[in-house]
Amino acid sequence: MSENQYKISVVIPLYNKSELTKSCLESLIENSKIPLEIILVDNASSDDTQKVVEILRPVMEGLKWKVTLLSNDQNVGFGRAMNQGARVATSEYLALINNDIWVMPGWDEKLITEIERLSADMVSPYYYEKEFVSKEIILSLADDFINKNINKQRRFWGSAFMFFRRSSFFSLGMFDERFFVTYEDTDLKKRANDTGFKYFLVSNCFIWHKSKGTRGDNHNLEMPKIEQQGLDLFIDKWGYDPRPAQNTKWAKL
Repeated sequence: MSENQYKISVVIPLYNKSELTKSCLESLIENSKIPLEIILVDNASSDDTQKVVEILRPVMEGLKWKVTLLSNDQNVGFGRAMNQGARVATSEYLALINNDIWVMPGWDEKLITEIERLSADMVSPYYYEKEFVSKEIILSLADDFINKNINKQRRFWGSAFMFFRRSSFFSLGMFDERFFVTYEDTDLKKRANDTGFKYFLVSNCFIWHKSKGTRGDNHNLEMPKIEQQGLDLFIDKWGYDPRPAQNTKWAKL
């Protein structure tokens, strides 16, 4: 399959938490309908992340997927890792996702349909953050949610799973790489709002997300400092504190 036949490039930054990476990749393998370009950016993981990737690589390549692993010799942060992956992507659409998610069957076809139906620059699926009990229960919840909210959408920026037109992501200038792991998505949303960018939360796709699962204990000792640095950078750049208006909870559609 030639490069231009991949419609979606999936970019996933990795930093430890190999069990989440394994679950995420397995859900993509099990529930994707079209061949994907998978771009994994490892931020110098110290666990068995790369071993997990190499075990699953032949499975993905057996599906005629293109798999690329980029390895950094230090943790360069979330936004910079996303940009690294986006720069080598070849597809029309970019799925920029955390490794702490699980996707529903047909997520890829559904999001292509939604971004085209809405003539949008970016769409995000609804995500569910309560405990992952079993695939069967999550699938049942997904079916119930979608049936109740078919073809609904609302203007909302979802940062755990961003499905862009690749050209639109580049038109925004990608992530500001001065941010390390906080406020980079808030900054991108600010630029999107300033430029008339069309983005929506869509109800026809449902995923599970382990809230802050990727962070886990990766940065716990440093997170207050890292968050403050991100906030200070945002305020210095834009001249206001985004927190009072920032809504990080998914409202019901």
